[in-house]
Amino acid sequence: MSDAYNKSGSFGALAYTYVTNSNLIADYTNSKVKVEYAHHANRDVVTSVTNQELVGTPGTLSSFSYSLNTLGQRTSLTLSGTSLTTAGTWTYSYNDRGELTGADHSVETTNDLEYLYDAIGNRDWTKKNGVTTN
Repeated sequence: MSDAYNKSGSFGALAYTYVTNSNLIADYTNSKVKVEYAHHANRDVVTSVTNQELVGTPGTLSSFSYSLNTLGQRTSLTLSGTSLTTAGTWTYSYNDRGELTGADHSVETTNDLEYLYDAIGNRDWTKKNGVTTN
């Protein structure tokens, strides 16, 4: 299937490919860029996205790879590629109610986050780089 995105005429025609027997996009491409998606086998959840440059110096501009727990929550995000200033892995933690309690980066630790919730699930505070906000 093809579609067109011509905001200011800068992108041109896109060619889409779908996952077999699904409405999920497997990849799309134009003359400059190709974007590929991988999906969890039993869920409609993206497990990776890869953005590739096809002109100039072809290669991977960015790649995002996700890991999931048994509940389908993301437990990690690994980033790489030539367009990223800092690659690395985000690791996510959850409490027993499934609420996100932390996000820790393997390289940029100043961006690590912590969250605390009240008894009914409202976020009480967020901590980033040692600074707590309500």
